[in-house]
Amino acid sequence: NFEDSIFTYMLQKSENIDTITYWLTDTLLWQQDTLQIETTYQKRDDSIYWQTDTITFLYRAPKTNTSKNKKENKTQQVEYHKIKSNKSGSFDVYIPLTLEFDVPTKMTSNDTIKYRLQEKVDTNWVDLDAELVKCDSMGLKYEVKYEWKPTTSYQLIIDSALFTSFIGLATNAETLELKTKSLEEYAVLIFELTKFTGKEVIQILNKDDKVVRQQPATEAKVRFEYMTPDVYYARLFIDENGNGKWDTGNYKEKRQAEKVYYYPYDMELRAFWDVEEVWNINELPILEQKPKELIKIENKK
Repeated sequence: NFEDSIFTYMLQKSENIDTITYWLTDTLLWQQDTLQIETTYQKRDDSIYWQTDTITFLYRAPKTNTSKNKKENKTQQVEYHKIKSNKSGSFDVYIPLTLEFDVPTKMTSNDTIKYRLQEKVDTNWVDLDAELVKCDSMGLKYEVKYEWKPTTSYQLIIDSALFTSFIGLATNAETLELKTKSLEEYAVLIFELTKFTGKEVIQILNKDDKVVRQQPATEAKVRFEYMTPDVYYARLFIDENGNGKWDTGNYKEKRQAEKVYYYPYDMELRAFWDVEEVWNINELPILEQKPKELIKIENKK
């Protein structure tokens, strides 16, 4: 965690804990050209034992454009911490506005005077009640929490030094503008479950077998608003423990993996159309439910 770090590094773990990133906070460390890390791990031979190895990291400086550097030195430009965002002039109403950074970053103030979300009403900009929320412990991503209206212009005004990177660079003052899409550009997808228990979670998949939307079934009819016109597939899992994600089994606990079902047909959604499907998860045996198009993608992986 950026704010709580009292060590010479911060440790970041990926969601699946299959990747770790060390962020060095000690300038004396990251200015060195060689670093050594000692790691201890379990190894199996005839028995399991602990082994310690040393890993050496060498820094290779990137090539620089000397002519460009001379020009920059002459102008003596101030270096700012860069903000990346997903703003656009054709913004989806169901996604949050995000601010992302390449390195750990902290917000210096949560005072709404330092940032303002505004909506354009006629020719005037009107302040809105919105919150800027940190999404991870490292401060790599922040989200603006607000329920967008279709066909509306917004702007997020960010004052200077609202964010500071862990190496001390501050962000510059910036205004991010976006305009949301109209309702006519979206489709609506509705599933009616013939078997409903309240534990079902429906996932909408694109043609690449990637989850693009997910929603728990709070009633037998599940409605997905603001769907971009395209061809989609659907998957459903029984969320036995109510944590909102699919869980594998556990041999020690003698617990089976949560059951997964596929809607056996594709769905073509068109702009300004409502598509309603009746889903009987027991219509086909489980092994025969997955559409052939998704099976082909799985076999290519």
